[in-house]
Amino acid sequence: MLTQNDMDHMRRDFANRLHSLIGDTVNEKNLENFSKRTGVPMRILSQLRNTRHINWPSVKNLVKICTGAGVSIDWLIFGENGKTKIKGKR
Repeated sequence: MLTQNDMDHMRRDFANRLHSLIGDTVNEKNLENFSKRTGVPMRILSQLRNTRHINWPSVKNLVKICTGAGVSIDWLIFGENGKTKIKGKR
């Protein structure tokens, strides 16, 4: 069973992976271009790539992000190969 700590860690990792897709925060054009490419508003993308933001994207926005960025949902949520190690499970 996933603990709240596990979920918090997964959410931070998700934010970091999203940040890597969008690009650095110094150049606002990165966020603007990614927003245009995915159809997800800049405000939402900005919140989602913030590691302190606790909410997950809607399924609709998750699909838009993955389709626009050319990545799998598994990778964006779980990381490398779409797998995450859960305590006590293989």
